[in-house]
Amino acid sequence: MDQQNKATGCTGNKILLPAAGDKVNKDFYNNDSYGMYWSSTLSTTNSNVARFVYLQHNGSVTCIDGARYYGFSIRPVAD
Repeated sequence: MDQQNKATGCTGNKILLPAAGDKVNKDFYNNDSYGMYWSSTLSTTNSNVARFVYLQHNGSVTCIDGARYYGFSIRPVAD
C-alpha cells in the first residue's frame, strides 16, 4: 500500500484515505504503514463497539468490529 489510497463509494465518487496508523493513549503508531477508519455503524448488541475499515499495507481492505476507545481516524463526507 502506498501512503495514500483512493476508495470508490457506491455513488462512483472517490475518497482519499491516507495511511494514518492509529493512536493509543498519546502515542501514534504505524503512520504511513496502514490506515484504520471508523464507520458510522455501531454494534447492535454493544454500543461500545463500532465497525471500522482496516487498510493493510498489502492493499487489502477489511471491515472489522472494534472497541470505540481506540484512536482510529475518521474521514467525514457530505452529500
